[in-house]
Amino acid sequence: MNVLAFAASLSKGSVNRRLIELVAARLRARGATVDLPDFGDFDMPLFDPELYDRDGMPPCAQAFADRITAEDGLAL
Repeated sequence: MNVLAFAASLSKGSVNRRLIELVAARLRARGATVDLPDFGDFDMPLFDPELYDRDGMPPCAQAFADRITAEDGLAL
């Protein structure tokens, strides 16, 4: 099983980041392959439906969506 795991926090020492690292370790111990990127790897804009309608999904948001859909599971 391939799982994308991430904490939607940019702080390296955030509680959410530490928790998702523990979840990732547990998943790996059970044989899963875990992709654990930093949320900062994705330069995500604020959601603006008019912008999406006009220009389509921003490339960084599309890259994030592609990464999510390529996995068997998602841990937040």
